[in-house]
Amino acid sequence: MTKIEDLINSSSLSEEDKEAWIKYASSLSDNLLEHLIYLFNELPDTVTWLNTSLRRKVDALKNNDSQAWTAIVEEERQMINNIKLERAN
Repeated sequence: MTKIEDLINSSSLSEEDKEAWIKYASSLSDNLLEHLIYLFNELPDTVTWLNTSLRRKVDALKNNDSQAWTAIVEEERQMINNIKLERAN
């Protein structure tokens, strides 16, 4: 089992979500995978946050809700900026 699989499997996600994230991770480039491993290792709640964000995006798309989509993307942008700041320190 790979490091990313270990991190995903140790999360509080449902078994279905864990399987989906392992599948997503298997299609990522090594560079992106490194970033996910860092996030999930250093900030374990990130996997749950990303999963929730992904579900919200799917709902926004299903409902053709561009305002919700924009709000989610802005939240993600803020989260990424916060992570960048933490990583720089």
